[in-house]
Amino acid sequence: MTHQCFLCISSNAERIVDGSIVEFGERFLGPPARAHGGLAVGALTCPALKRAAESGAAYPMVEYVSGRLSAPVPLTKRLNARVHDGDPMQVELCDGENVVVSGSVRVVDRPVTPGSVIKPPPEELNDHLDQLSQLADLELKGPTVVQQYLQFSKARGLEKQIDVPCFGCSEKSHALKLKNRVSDQGDLWTRWVTEPHFLDAPGQLATSMVTAALDCSNLWVLMAREPELSLRMRLEEKKIWITGTHSVNFIRVPSIDDDYRVVTRFLRREGRKGFTMAVLLNRKGTVFAVAEAISILIDVPQEMQFT
Repeated sequence: MTHQCFLCISSNAERIVDGSIVEFGERFLGPPARAHGGLAVGALTCPALKRAAESGAAYPMVEYVSGRLSAPVPLTKRLNARVHDGDPMQVELCDGENVVVSGSVRVVDRPVTPGSVIKPPPEELNDHLDQLSQLADLELKGPTVVQQYLQFSKARGLEKQIDVPCFGCSEKSHALKLKNRVSDQGDLWTRWVTEPHFLDAPGQLATSMVTAALDCSNLWVLMAREPELSLRMRLEEKKIWITGTHSVNFIRVPSIDDDYRVVTRFLRREGRKGFTMAVLLNRKGTVFAVAEAISILIDVPQEMQFT
């Protein structure tokens, strides 16, 4: 069986994976001058699925992916993907001899259709999931957290220094276009209208896009708690939250045409580490994927600073 997904299929003019080469085009921006962290973790799935198909799997499907960023991932640079067999498989994205993303991917081999169950969610998250599922049918209005962030920068005369072209939050064509707003209980909520070409298979929403969307919301829930403080840290203290470790459990196979919400919760902060979780739901509150993240507050490298 030959593996094909959104990341590698030849009909995708901006495909990210070509054989063992991984390259993130400019539209897949995350932090300034770097690739989107959630998408970098999502990119680990393609080499693992390809290896599973080459090893005889008839219906390979990602059950779980977890990735750790050792450094912000470069844009428009050819990275080498290395796969180590096992259960789960270990996958690395390398810039020369330097590993920039490493993680594990568990692949199951069974026929599935959009909406079918892959596995139950982790039991220790059930209380959070019950509460977050109650937000699925919200219709929040008002400014998004990105708009609030821009408003704070404008009030300080810094609007020309701040832009949000991130693949997750941008309004540009073919971006994720997440519009996170803060609920009454402090969690983030956004409706996610997926692009029709974000496909891994007919009718099936791309695993990599789900991973990216959950990561983006996990970062914004940290900044949404104290937007003015986050702006000051970004501009004066030269610090920024970036993806450290991002793990996603896939509970059901997501359909491309469901009515999705991403709901995100701040869990705690320990020094430079922020712990969060994000859930992909449909409007009925059905859980499709659950992500847990550890974000890291770093000193901004010179090349990533706003000018």
